[in-house]
Amino acid sequence: MKKKILLKNQNGLTLVEVLVGIILLSIIATGFVLSMTTAVRGNDSVKRIDLATAQAEQKLEEFRNMDYFDVDLSSGSDTVNQYVRQWIITRDSIQSDILVTVYVPPQYEKSVSVQSIISKP
Repeated sequence: MKKKILLKNQNGLTLVEVLVGIILLSIIATGFVLSMTTAVRGNDSVKRIDLATAQAEQKLEEFRNMDYFDVDLSSGSDTVNQYVRQWIITRDSIQSDILVTVYVPPQYEKSVSVQSIISKP
């Protein structure tokens, strides 16, 4: 007669359990890496928009520092560090309206606009 030996206390992991654990860790790690990549891309986009806002504010400040009657009543554009800035100035009897728009590189799909009013002295 053969006796079956039953082990009641089995310590350790089987190969299948180890493989399942590795697969789960791989899935979690892949998700983490993808989310970090997305976060880095988002940070780059925010940085570009922040720089575009600074470029727009800088141009607007140039107009604010000019004498009211020296502000040219036209639209114009320039490029500063790959950021394309466009502005439109309109004037009525008591004020000048200034709109500055900056297009964000590299695809120039996004833009930032700032607007200000300069009152006649």
